[in-house]
Amino acid sequence: MIERTWGQHLPDLGIGVGLRRQHFDVVETTDRIPEWFEVLPENFFRFGGRPRSVLRSLKETHPIVSHGVSLNVGGPDPVRQEYLDDLARFFDEVQPKWFTDHLCFSGAHGLEYQDLIPLPFNEEAADHVASRIRQIQSFIGLPFALENPSYYTVMPGSTMHEGAFLRAVTERADCGVLLDVNNVYVNATNHGYDPIRFMESLPLERVIQTHLAGHEVMDDGMLFDTHGTYVPQKVWDLFEWLCQRIGRVPTLIEWDNNIPEWSVLMDEADKASEIMRRALASTETVKPPHESQPISLSTQQKNELEYVSLPDFFEQMGAALEGRRAVDQVTEHFNLNELAQKRIEFYRSMIHHHSTEILTLVYPDTQRALGTELFEQLSEAYVKAHPMRDYEWNATAEAFPRFLASACSEKTFTLAPWSVELAQLEWDWFATYTHREEMPSVNEGLAVNPTLLWHQFQYQVASWMLEKDNGTDPKEGNESVLLFRHPVDMKTKLVPATSERLLVLKMVSENQSVDAVVEQTSADPDFIRTAIEQGLEEGLLLGPAL
Repeated sequence: MIERTWGQHLPDLGIGVGLRRQHFDVVETTDRIPEWFEVLPENFFRFGGRPRSVLRSLKETHPIVSHGVSLNVGGPDPVRQEYLDDLARFFDEVQPKWFTDHLCFSGAHGLEYQDLIPLPFNEEAADHVASRIRQIQSFIGLPFALENPSYYTVMPGSTMHEGAFLRAVTERADCGVLLDVNNVYVNATNHGYDPIRFMESLPLERVIQTHLAGHEVMDDGMLFDTHGTYVPQKVWDLFEWLCQRIGRVPTLIEWDNNIPEWSVLMDEADKASEIMRRALASTETVKPPHESQPISLSTQQKNELEYVSLPDFFEQMGAALEGRRAVDQVTEHFNLNELAQKRIEFYRSMIHHHSTEILTLVYPDTQRALGTELFEQLSEAYVKAHPMRDYEWNATAEAFPRFLASACSEKTFTLAPWSVELAQLEWDWFATYTHREEMPSVNEGLAVNPTLLWHQFQYQVASWMLEKDNGTDPKEGNESVLLFRHPVDMKTKLVPATSERLLVLKMVSENQSVDAVVEQTSADPDFIRTAIEQGLEEGLLLGPAL
């Protein structure tokens, strides 16, 4: 058994799962709970409300590990200080046991890809990444580990195998390894090498955590790392071998898409625990199935690869991925084969899909009202005008209502005017749910809910959105509504802006007494007190009961 010497002071956490919004209700009530949680810091940087509340609660009872997707550790742009500052604030609050990210690049030339793009496996790239990791580690002050990502083509300029590249980076940076066993199997299958021999080539003494996940088989036979299904048996087999080789290791069930019921996730966690127990109980001596020898780039991978400088790689590959240059021109520049071109086109389509998918997620009712075809046309035009530049994925969607307003006024699309109001309501619904403002204490006196928004629409978009199953467009007619997040259940509420609600909001915001309002308006004091109690009950107002 290999002794894991890097990070040997780190705790043995057992089996964990990722914290996802779909399971917020369950994790606060169930007795069936994992030993620890992994969280993506990007999902919490700018979010208050329910996400923050659940995380704060869990960190009091369970260890937390932070797993990033936007560090861009291999990218050409300088490491973003704003992102590091967000990490530092997040770490101060959550106190994770360690931090991990991916050996890849996830953006270039000021753009965010929201995807994990492989680097060329060569000495120049290894030095580049190691230097950036040393900078990052000196700032964050936490143990840091790199994950071996899945990759669908060997990038131009590669002169070594992935295993040798990962070893070179982690040893030069002196960081840990997050070994994703599913990625090992996906890469080994796609690129034609033995997964056991690959793992034998890694610095297993640096492994501080593992990931287990599922994948899908594409039409052309390529395995696609989706994190959207069960862990397959061959990945379980590799995990058992790894546990026999390195012993107990904190292990995560990674399920990010097609999120299942909580019981399904916990069944997978129980299976991981049982396989680890069985592996550690085995008395057989672990032997690799082949004679120990280096693995190298296969004939299938070589693509007549030659040395490519890192600046040239980033300029050419970035132009292809970002749509500034045709993929076939870039593959011709690098003398790549047809399969490599197909895979680069796959990455390009994935990046483009991410930028349009966020609009579908944030504006489902606007899509439903406009129809899929028109919404897709608008999305295509929007992402050209608003490319992703923010590592907080949702921020890409914020300007969509203004884009629709311009499209209406300039008549670049045939849009009903209610579409702008509906989109604005949907964005504000999301922004209210994630609003960072903390709720004041009930002992501080009456206060207006700090997440409150007041909308006055010319179309009845709020009523239309709440009906859901309607078959007509939003009707014309003024509609005044109040939008806010409830201070207890943390859900977004939408109520009509009635005269009594507006009256007590004005009263509380101006710090007036009931008597003063009665004197100014001649209103019935009991009417005002009843309106205040109603506001407190529905969460529009905060403070002690009268």
